[in-house]
Amino acid sequence: MKKEDKIFTAEELLKVAILAEVLTSDKVAKHFMITPERFCRLKKSQPELAISYNKGANIRRQEGIKLPPKPVTPKLITITERTLNASWELQSNTNSLDNFQKQFKENKERELRKEFAELYFV
Repeated sequence: MKKEDKIFTAEELLKVAILAEVLTSDKVAKHFMITPERFCRLKKSQPELAISYNKGANIRRQEGIKLPPKPVTPKLITITERTLNASWELQSNTNSLDNFQKQFKENKERELRKEFAELYFV
């Protein structure tokens, strides 16, 4: 008997039906340590295997059992030196604006005092 001629026992057929309720064909094949392509060929050559798998798959479809979602890998955010510098520049610019406004106000007050003094001491 060749490796390709694997014959599923009654217990294995029952296991196929149970697994098919929650797993895809590929994962059922993986459980039995065979390739998905080989599992497909075996389903064609062994009608009882196809019936067993379809019985479980139909239950999954009827009951709407959802397969577990594929895990999502988070996208990593890369922080470059430019990004860090931009943050510092923004903070620095905010401080510069505050300093400018303060200096502008002081200059304006100094000019007003000067004008006021000229008006009254002339």
